Amino acid sequence: MTVGAVLAGAYAGDKQSPLSDTTNLAAGVTNTPLYDHIRRMRAGTLAAFGLATLGFAALGLRAAGAIPADRVAEIQGALAGTYGLSLLAFLPLLVTFGLALRGYPALPSLVAGTFAGVATSIAVQGTGVVAAWEVFVAGTPRRRGPNW
Repeated sequence: MTVGAVLAGAYAGDKQSPLSDTTNLAAGVTNTPLYDHIRRMRAGTLAAFGLATLGFAALGLRAAGAIPADRVAEIQGALAGTYGLSLLAFLPLLVTFGLALRGYPALPSLVAGTFAGVATSIAVQGTGVVAAWEVFVAGTPRRRGPNW
C-alpha cells in the first residue's frame, strides 16, 4: 500500500513538474509553451491524485498495527550513524525547485541542483571531492553481490 501511495504521488508530481522529461517532450513536440501544457494537464492530474488519496486514506483507516518504539529509535540511529543529517541537506532540492519555479529551463535547473548536491555531499556527508565528482560524472556505483 505504501509503494502504491508513493507511486501515485510520483506520477502526479511528474505530470506537474517543469523538470519532467515527458512533460517537456510533450510540450516541445506539440509546440506548446511548457507552463500552458502543465496548466492544461492539471485538472485530470488533480482528479486522479484526489481519487488515489481518498482510496489510500480509506485503506489506511482500516489498517491496524504498530511499530515498537525501540524499533523506531533503532532506525533513526542507523540513519544518523550513516548520514550527516542537517537542514543543509535540503539545499539541492531548494536550488532545483527554486529555479524551476522561477521559470528557468529544465536542464540548467537540474545541473545547478546537481552541483548543489555535489557541494552538499562534500560539506555535509564528508565525501571527498574526487569521490563526489565521480558520482556526478558516472552516477552512484552499482553494488555487486548475491542480493543485487
